[in-house]
Order: sequence, then C-alpha cells, then structure tokens
Amino acid sequence: MAVKLANAFGANVVTVDGGNRFDPYEIGKAARALGGDGKEALSRIHVSRAFTCHQIEALLSQRLPGTLSQFDAKLALIMGLPETFSDTDVPYAEACRVFRNCLSALRRVALSGTRVILVGRGEPPAKNHYSVGPAPGNRSRFFRYLLRTAEPVLLLQRREEGWVWELRREEARLARGGS
Repeated sequence: MAVKLANAFGANVVTVDGGNRFDPYEIGKAARALGGDGKEALSRIHVSRAFTCHQIEALLSQRLPGTLSQFDAKLALIMGLPETFSDTDVPYAEACRVFRNCLSALRRVALSGTRVILVGRGEPPAKNHYSVGPAPGNRSRFFRYLLRTAEPVLLLQRREEGWVWELRREEARLARGGS
C-alpha cells in the first residue's frame, strides 16, 4: 500500500506503524512488481514504529509534524493505531485520554494540508506482548470510534464471496444512524 501511495502521490510518505506491519522486503517486491525500483521506493517511505499507546501518542503529537516537514511529505500513513491501545496494563481512562490526544494530533496534521490515511485491523488482538490474557472488549471501541468520525472510510472486509472494499461517506453513515 505504501508503494502505491508513494507512486500515486509521486512524493515522500511518512508512516507511523503501531501494528508492526511495515515490511521493507514487501515494499521492494511491490515496487518491482509495479515496474519500479525497490530502493527508490523505500527511499521515499519514512517509517517510525510504536509498540504502546504512549509511544504512538508521542510520535503523532510531537514528531509527525516535524517529520512531514523535514521530508516535504503530504501523506501520512498511520498503521495499527487502535491496536496500540490493547495493553490492559494501561487503565481504560488513561487509554481514552491518550486516544483523544492522538486524534487531536491527526486532526491538526490533516488541517495543515496533509492527507492522513489510517490502516487497522478493526479489533484488538486477543493477546499482545505486554499483557497476559485477552484484551477487554471495551478496547475495540477505539476502532469503532474511528469509523464513526473519519471521512471518508474505505473498509476492506472479508465476506463469504472474498475480500470486498466498501467506501463509506458521511452522508451514508448519517443515514444509518452513525454520528
């Protein structure tokens, strides 16, 4: 996805990876499959990783604006934002505060003219590296909140007929009773 976005925008992409999804080998293969150069594509994708909600908050609120400016990037790809909130060692009220700070930071970035694309699984993992046992169900609310507030939303969902893309616009969500 990052290669296609970098090619589509013809510029640098800043990626914040909270889901441990960024794979440089896959980027290189994808670039070559699209007729490009893997090294050149990787040189335009700038990655920072976060493993906790506090780390992703720091990246989004403190480092992302400067990094976008440094690389003259007009696209921010945020991967795994909700997944960083599955750590049950972080009290739910604290996680909510940090999540709101993350959304505020992304809103400021978007208002500055940067295209912000969020990529996530939709539900927190059953287990993570920081806590034992399943994550509580209330942690999945973070992703559902993103669905209600983002505009537009492009969902990739697995259905009986295979993978299906669904584009949701604000008008459609309001008609369904979303906020």
